[in-house]
Amino acid sequence: MSERVVALKNPKSKAHLAKKVFVVVPAFNEAQNITRVISELTELKKALSKSEYVFDFAIIDDGSKDNTRFVAAKCGATVISLPYNMGIGMSVQTGFRYAIGCGADFVIQVDGDGQHIPSEISKLLGVFQKNPNIDVVIGTRFAEGQKDGLRSTTFLRWLAGRVLAWTVHFLTDQYLSDTTSGFRLYNRRAAEFIAHDYPDDYPEVEVLVILARNRFKMAEVPVEMRVREFGHSSINWWRSIYYVFKVVFASFMDRMR
Repeated sequence: MSERVVALKNPKSKAHLAKKVFVVVPAFNEAQNITRVISELTELKKALSKSEYVFDFAIIDDGSKDNTRFVAAKCGATVISLPYNMGIGMSVQTGFRYAIGCGADFVIQVDGDGQHIPSEISKLLGVFQKNPNIDVVIGTRFAEGQKDGLRSTTFLRWLAGRVLAWTVHFLTDQYLSDTTSGFRLYNRRAAEFIAHDYPDDYPEVEVLVILARNRFKMAEVPVEMRVREFGHSSINWWRSIYYVFKVVFASFMDRMR
C-alpha cells in the first residue's frame, strides 16, 4: 500500500499570518484623477509587500460617461464597471462584496477623486493595531490639531459637516468630527454588514447611525487630505443644503426604527 506524503505549511509563516487589506475605489467620471490614485495605490502595495499585510485594490466604475474605466484598466487596475450610474451606495456595496469574496480581512474605501492619500492608510491600520476591538476607523480632516483640514473642502461643506456631526452625536452619543469623510477602514465583520445594508443616496453620515445602532465600535484618526486636482464635486451649494436635510431626516428615521 503506497503512502502519500503531504507537505504541511508552517503555521507561523508570513503567508499564513498576513491580513488581507482590500481597497475599494468608487469612481464616477474621474478619468483625469484615477491614474494618480492607481499609481499611489500600486506604490503602497509594493511598500506593504514586506509587511504583515497582503494588499490589493479595485476600481468600481459607476457607469462613468468619460474614459474612467479604460484609463483604469490601462493602468493595470482591476476594474468593475456598473452598467449605468447607480450611485455611491451601490458602488460601495459592489466593491465590498467583491472584497469579501476575495477574502479581505479589512476593507478600505478610498475616493476616486484623488483627495484621499493612500499612504495615510497606515494611520487607519494603526488604530486597529492599538485597539483590535474597533470595527470602523474614519480618517478625519477636522480633529483637534488638524489646522489644514478646511483646505481640502469648501466652507459650506465644512459648515454642513458641523451640523451633521452634531446630528450623529445627538443620535448615537458618539462625537465624530468628520462624518462626511469617505476615507474609512472596516474590519471584516463591519464590511460584511456594509455589503448587505448600505444607504443608496448620500450614505456617509446615515451609515454611521446605522452602524452605531447595531453596536459597531467606531473611532477616527487625523489624516491629511488633498484638494481635488481635476473636475468638480457633484455636491454644490444647493445640494449641500439638500444633503443636510435629507441626511438629518433619514438619520432620525433610522433611530426611530
